[in-house]
Amino acid sequence: MAAPGQYTFPFSFNLPEGLPASLVYTGPDKLYAMIKYSIKAVLEPTFGLSIVKMKHKQSLVIRQPANTVQGRTQTDTRPVYACCCFGNKGNVTITTQFEKDAYEPNETCRAMADLNNSQCTADCKSLDMVLRRTLRLTDEKG
Repeated sequence: MAAPGQYTFPFSFNLPEGLPASLVYTGPDKLYAMIKYSIKAVLEPTFGLSIVKMKHKQSLVIRQPANTVQGRTQTDTRPVYACCCFGNKGNVTITTQFEKDAYEPNETCRAMADLNNSQCTADCKSLDMVLRRTLRLTDEKG
């Protein structure tokens, strides 16, 4: 019970560890996924008062922590063959690195690709970098 007046009821809570980030995804074939969080405050009327139940709901956005560090460098060396497995033309090495390993939407991603085909007698025709998005959704049955 609170006597007539104005009150503030501060509270706080810790979010559980490992909580997945907020998500809204619309994909092909009417695929839709959403992870949404909200908090609600409710004022219940006491017996004998004609006040209507009052409530307020506030959406929360949960984000994954951004542990931004310099992107790791990855290097791969492979032999180059002509006509399937015949005629070894030498080795080619590619080294790639992103400027950092965490980005926000609308941010420019800077990457570097270093191609070394000095130990190869074949010409390198192209080098492609592709951004891939993977979304995996499972239910309680896997």
